[in-house]
Amino acid sequence: MRLMGLRPPHRVASSSGSLVIVGGAEDRSGDSAILGRLVSLCGISDPEVVVVDAASRTPARFVRHYRQTFEALGARVVHAPRLNGPQDGDTADFLSIVERAHLVYFAGGDQARLVHVLRGTRAHECLLARHSGDGVVIGGTSAGAAALSRTMISRGDSNLWPRKGSVRITEGLGFTDLIIDQHFSQRGRLGRLMEALAMPGHDARGVGVDENTALVLFPDGSGEVIGEGGVAVVTLTGDKGPSWSRTGPRDIVSLSVELSVFRSGDRIGYLGTTETAAAQDPA
Repeated sequence: MRLMGLRPPHRVASSSGSLVIVGGAEDRSGDSAILGRLVSLCGISDPEVVVVDAASRTPARFVRHYRQTFEALGARVVHAPRLNGPQDGDTADFLSIVERAHLVYFAGGDQARLVHVLRGTRAHECLLARHSGDGVVIGGTSAGAAALSRTMISRGDSNLWPRKGSVRITEGLGFTDLIIDQHFSQRGRLGRLMEALAMPGHDARGVGVDENTALVLFPDGSGEVIGEGGVAVVTLTGDKGPSWSRTGPRDIVSLSVELSVFRSGDRIGYLGTTETAAAQDPA
């Protein structure tokens, strides 16, 4: 058994439902391990699923794949209403769907577009309340994963080092205080995640999730990694203010971080406000 400790983050959002952060390009065929885990987390044999495709401008092909896979995994019904703007996210019909759902899954595309469509709508407020109170399972992949954060990376360059001004931060959907990045090792995004954490006024812990990989966050703050890649947990360990203020545009930001890397099967003891340990059963 191997153990790795993590210092506590600044804060954590509370919930009674699981949150599944998928790094993109997840297997959507047959018994997909990640999508299958999402269904099993619902706790019933025939859940009602909502696929939110608002991040994409051309969603039809992906929606069809998700519907087929979720139905094969046992979903009773898979809703995929098209949302083109905030007015669609505020309709009584969409609100009714999310009020009944056991699982809501945000598909990929452009996270800024997804947040523009959904944030502040009645459906968004309903999902936040249900995730916190009723335990509805929330998941997101690629852009849909990035949007789960309270503080969201909306765009940014892929760099090994954090470079001031290469990342844009906006408000996300607020399901977690962790800052999330996706397609992580495939697109070399360590630097942009570190820069997002370094920006004054933002949170000091983030996660980077590889493709076809997911970080499952349970209601008690613990986590588990599933899939074929890795998950990085990055925590700032020093005072970021002085370094940020004396760094010029596009220059490297001096930082002190703690980096923990987890693989499939690792159980993360806590990503909240107490000590964290991860363990993997020996092969």
